Amino acid sequence: MDSILREKIDLITNFIEEEEREFYQIYDEDLFLEFLESNQSSSKTSYSKDEIMNSFVIVENKSLGLVNSSGIIVLDNNNGLIGFNVSTYPETVKYLEVAGPELTYRILPHPLENTFYLLLNKKIYDKNGTYEGIFSYRLLDDKLEILLDKVGDFGDFAEGYLINQEYILITPSTHVFGEGAGRVIQAVNTSNSLECLNTLSGLGKENNEIIFGELNEYESYWGEKVIGQYVAMNKLNWCLFVEIEKDNFFKKYFEFLIVKEIFGFFMVVFLFVLFGYFKYENSKT
Repeated sequence: MDSILREKIDLITNFIEEEEREFYQIYDEDLFLEFLESNQSSSKTSYSKDEIMNSFVIVENKSLGLVNSSGIIVLDNNNGLIGFNVSTYPETVKYLEVAGPELTYRILPHPLENTFYLLLNKKIYDKNGTYEGIFSYRLLDDKLEILLDKVGDFGDFAEGYLINQEYILITPSTHVFGEGAGRVIQAVNTSNSLECLNTLSGLGKENNEIIFGELNEYESYWGEKVIGQYVAMNKLNWCLFVEIEKDNFFKKYFEFLIVKEIFGFFMVVFLFVLFGYFKYENSKT
């Protein structure tokens, strides 16, 4: 299954790299730090707010903001969230507990909708190492929806899904509400999810590793016996799984390989005929 999983990993990696580029287009630690410090001191005058807001404008369809060390949103590109205290939000509490200075990547359940959003966060420190706040970059649009659909799409061959470090399913499921179900907030506490997240916890965050687990038999999150494999993605702190119901494993796997081989054979024949046609046409001129 490694080749199948690698295709999905490439989808995720390419998507995240694109969002990273946009993140660092506007991330200016010195400017953000100046604003956070001036915002907390009445004796300082901030000249950085307009400059930051101008930089926020270049990134469309994102929610961008600065959160101070008390958990208060002090700058927001839409201005609708300024003054909100996010220090008690579960995702913020968890982030402050475990995150270091590195950029973090999370797909989280939306509090009001049956969907998820991508959240990139980076802590900001002053020159003395004092924590001053967070720069927050949130994506909730069709690009993320399309990615999650593609990552989980193995056709009739298998079930594919992602979970985050809190064991939350972050891709569509057809097993909770039935066929065609949307996103659900579902904990995935299986032996394979435990093994994958334990693997992640044993890795240093400075390493950008992708580790493939062994093929195992276990009970899935929807209660069926499956044969599955995981990929631990250290940089993102996510786990990707592919699972096949045990009773259908060999049947579905070989059907999948046969279809793939037949498609490849006809593609080769088509290209060979096309090459011959152009060679023949060129010989006439």
